[in-house]
Amino acid sequence: MKKQLNKSVLMLLIIFACINCTNSKSNSSKETNTEQKNSSLRDTSILKEKMNIKSKIEVCETLGGWLNQSLDQQIVIDSIGLPDKKDQNSLWDATGTYVQQWEYKSKGIILEMESDEEKSNKKVMMITIVSPCALTTSQGIGIGSDLKLIQVKYKSQIDKSASDENTIVVGSIYDGTIFTLENNKVVKVFIGASAE
Repeated sequence: MKKQLNKSVLMLLIIFACINCTNSKSNSSKETNTEQKNSSLRDTSILKEKMNIKSKIEVCETLGGWLNQSLDQQIVIDSIGLPDKKDQNSLWDATGTYVQQWEYKSKGIILEMESDEEKSNKKVMMITIVSPCALTTSQGIGIGSDLKLIQVKYKSQIDKSASDENTIVVGSIYDGTIFTLENNKVVKVFIGASAE
């Protein structure tokens, strides 16, 4: 009888130990899973934040609601006609593409057009506007706009380290929008890479 009782107590202790061990592992596993989920959520949150910052800065600026980088040459021609002047095609080592400047002097628009092959259709690579161009950016900034308006409209996107009293860089000099000012008024807007 005593042996049976001892065996029963021993069995109960073993069962209790197993249950306790299982619960401990389960709780530990739950804590690990919770930590992993929290870490994953933090990582996702950081990634989203970085993507939002990047998308705000690198968003493709548009002039007049239609003119932007990567626009096909036919859309350009259909919209503003043939250029007054076209430079020779030249192969740019930095990009490995053929680049040609299209100048619309009467419209105040200069486009750097690029293509992979020398004689293939081109796309807009960089844009410069000066007077008398009336096109404005997506934020309503154009030739003659005031410095304060740029600071309000592009507040969180201005690269202060690359900007000064005569130049406001939105995004970066590697791919952004650069406003050139005289007497706190915009005299030139450039979209694209001004540095390699």
